[in-house]
Amino acid sequence: MVNPLCRGLVLIVVTGSLGACSMFSSKDDDNQKLMEIRQTYRARMAKEVEVTVAQPGVTICRQFTAGIGNREWVRGTVVEAESAKIKVRIDDPGQFSHNLDGVEIQRGVMIVDATDSWIPCQ
Repeated sequence: MVNPLCRGLVLIVVTGSLGACSMFSSKDDDNQKLMEIRQTYRARMAKEVEVTVAQPGVTICRQFTAGIGNREWVRGTVVEAESAKIKVRIDDPGQFSHNLDGVEIQRGVMIVDATDSWIPCQ
């Protein structure tokens, strides 16, 4: 975005500089830098979570929606990990009935799912 103070400015410079009238204002540059920092941070956090979740023995959780607005957490333990998929043994299926790829989530059931769908439990 062109600096509004420079809009319509005819380049008639006898002395001095147009430092304040650069093509992009410093506010736009700051916003762009913040967006890049946020994207880098999100990517790093996603990779760290994926690496943590993809370890056998780790207790992980996934949020499911039940009905219109109810949400609950399902807890499980990683049994195997391969690339972007993990095999999870369900430890706590929650109060409501949930299905994942046609498999009903119940205690002791083994499911295979993407690593980015789960997070480490606290």
